[in-house]
Amino acid sequence: MRKSTGHDSPVEKTGEAVGNPVPVTTKLAKLSPITVTSEEGKASYSAGDQFGYDYTVTSLSKDKISVEGEGCPAKELDPEWSMKCSAKYAVTEEDLERGEAELTAKVKVSDGKRNVTLTETKSVKTSRVWPQAKAFKTPNADPNLAAHLTPMQVIENNTSKYNIRIPAIAVASNGDILASYDLRPLDGAWKGGDSPNENSIVQRRSKDGGKTWGPMTYIAKGKVAGDGERFGWSDPSYVVDHTTGEIFNFHVGSLDAGLPNNPSYHLVNGKVDETYRRTMNFAVSSSKDNGYTWSSRLITNDVLGERAKDVTGCFATSGAGIQKMHEPFKGRLLQQAACKFKTGGFRAITIFSDDHGKTWQSGQFASANAGAPAGQRWNFDENKIAELSDGRLILNSRVSEGYGVYKRIVATSSDGGVNWTDIHIDNNLPDSRNNAQIIRAFPSANNGTLRAKVLLFSNTEKPNNRVDGKVKMSYDDGKSWPIAKQIRNGGTGYTTMAVQPDGSIGLLMEPDTWNKVGYVNFTLKTLAENLPFEVALEKISDVKTTDGTPIAPIKVTSTGNDPALADTYSAEGLPAGLKINAETGQIEGTPAVGNTDVKNFDVKVTLTEAEDGTGIPRTSSQTFKVTLAPNPTPAPAPEPGVVSVVPNAPVFPDASDPVTCTVKPFVTLQPTKGVSYSVTVDGKELDWVEGNPSRFEYDYGKTVVVKAKAVEGFVLAKGAKTQWSWTAPTLDELGCTTTPKPEPKPTPDPKPTPDPKSTIIAQAKAPKYNLVHTGATVV
Repeated sequence: MRKSTGHDSPVEKTGEAVGNPVPVTTKLAKLSPITVTSEEGKASYSAGDQFGYDYTVTSLSKDKISVEGEGCPAKELDPEWSMKCSAKYAVTEEDLERGEAELTAKVKVSDGKRNVTLTETKSVKTSRVWPQAKAFKTPNADPNLAAHLTPMQVIENNTSKYNIRIPAIAVASNGDILASYDLRPLDGAWKGGDSPNENSIVQRRSKDGGKTWGPMTYIAKGKVAGDGERFGWSDPSYVVDHTTGEIFNFHVGSLDAGLPNNPSYHLVNGKVDETYRRTMNFAVSSSKDNGYTWSSRLITNDVLGERAKDVTGCFATSGAGIQKMHEPFKGRLLQQAACKFKTGGFRAITIFSDDHGKTWQSGQFASANAGAPAGQRWNFDENKIAELSDGRLILNSRVSEGYGVYKRIVATSSDGGVNWTDIHIDNNLPDSRNNAQIIRAFPSANNGTLRAKVLLFSNTEKPNNRVDGKVKMSYDDGKSWPIAKQIRNGGTGYTTMAVQPDGSIGLLMEPDTWNKVGYVNFTLKTLAENLPFEVALEKISDVKTTDGTPIAPIKVTSTGNDPALADTYSAEGLPAGLKINAETGQIEGTPAVGNTDVKNFDVKVTLTEAEDGTGIPRTSSQTFKVTLAPNPTPAPAPEPGVVSVVPNAPVFPDASDPVTCTVKPFVTLQPTKGVSYSVTVDGKELDWVEGNPSRFEYDYGKTVVVKAKAVEGFVLAKGAKTQWSWTAPTLDELGCTTTPKPEPKPTPDPKPTPDPKSTIIAQAKAPKYNLVHTGATVV
């Protein structure tokens, strides 16, 4: 061997190799490449279509060999002879989704001593014309779904050939859930690492809301090669146009350089040269058939233009961008990015389109230091945006180093992402220096409504440790984050979220902090059982009253009522004569049932608010019971004119029926036709004695007051007495030494003396919750 490299270096003599000879084993047979004989090259395939293909088995043995392979006409092959085999392959749904099928020739051969399996494969295109995407309404979270958090499901693992990183998630117009991520070959330039490793953007699809996932397919495929020939695609982020159904997948387009090895931009006549080998390109793939097929292009010059001279490298931040659903700039597509400046640090920038993705441009770079303490500057990294309830945008960014590290940078834009202001650190959001996600829970909720203010945020909190992922909820446009729920124990890594068509939330993560992509699904009630932005009627107390007696108004109250929406109240099961005010929810009136026994009414009150743009009803119901005492004598038909009446005086205790240590103070009403009575102590209405609506009991030493008034159709006679009172003796005055216990049976009431046709028909029980007692009425 030579002492050094180069053909002119001197030859150095090495030692002689010695050892036992090693026998060389000859192969038994070989397979030819596969030749497709039928169905190749069709414009569109269907499941069940069959490819015909041939392959040849050639014996390399000196002995006869046995042959077992699909489509082979014989079971044996003579020495050095060949045999053509013809096979068929039926196209599957997975082949259609992948866009290619793999034809396989697998042959077992044996000479009686050795058994060998030979394999050849060939990929063939299985194009299909998929249904076109269409406009669809952006999904909103469903606040009515019960709490659940599914077990973490790994949808992709690394292998001995590639690493896995950087999840992104989206919902297609047909309802499918799309998950894309980096496929990073270990034999690439950076050994399975970040750009400029020759990575590919791949995707899996779930057609059942995340329960199962289909085969891996390619969005943009990289090429492992040497300098000048390699290319790759990294860090996916979806943006969905709900107006057209088209889906965009942004990613880094790398040639020979990425952030690890000093990229740069080269301008020619003021334009970015996107073919320059050290360029970090902005790449976008788009699909008009719900993510089945993709076309790709570079938009680096459109985004940066002459500003490229100030930066060394840029990347679209992975996860998910948005479409603006409300004015101003309704319909705008937005994707966040970050650029490394030659002067140091990263700054955020917004890429946007106002023509449904035909062209793309960008706003201004976020300020390097506006709002930062003196001597400090902002250092943005992966950043995401969401739309606020007033049409502004909120930006939320990772801080990898410098001022604000282990927290999040927050800013707002009132011009659709062109300029970013009010840049500050949100101390409510501790962070692991991690890529996080912020989304709006109800994207289509009308501006100014309560649901429009609800934001969700996913990240990890421990410094430099991307574990124990949490989801937080804000219901004031991100001013505060009072609700948090840990959704992962252990490695979490990057996270990204999307609201799914059923109103649940799908979240992708890196469960080993990298090299896997995992999926979980949860609901808003997983974060909080009682959602403060959802309308909820408060409990309504049961009511006891009397047929024919006007009730005091029942006031209905609620929480989570949206002041931006009109309210409508309704009630089911009210007794005849009672009504609910549709605007205020107040229940009032006079029961007119005519029941002869005590009757219970189960009443359901419902509050419904006006539509808020989500299509999810804002409604709440409560039930309560109305117990209605009967009127034994049905009310006669009203007599014409007004009748003058004299109220009967109530009966107070006397010598024949005294108050004792065991008989509590009482008063007994004597009904009068056309008169209603009220009974109070210290201004508070009394309840009647159970089983005797005309008798009232109260405490020793108290003064009871009875008042009479005429009901409709009657007047009190001139000079008639309308009020009576009586003060009960105290226990000391009665000489009682212990607290009396009520007798097991009440003392019978004296029989009334007035007109025998006049009968007590009802006596309202004093309600316990702000209802007015109305007394007894005789008709």
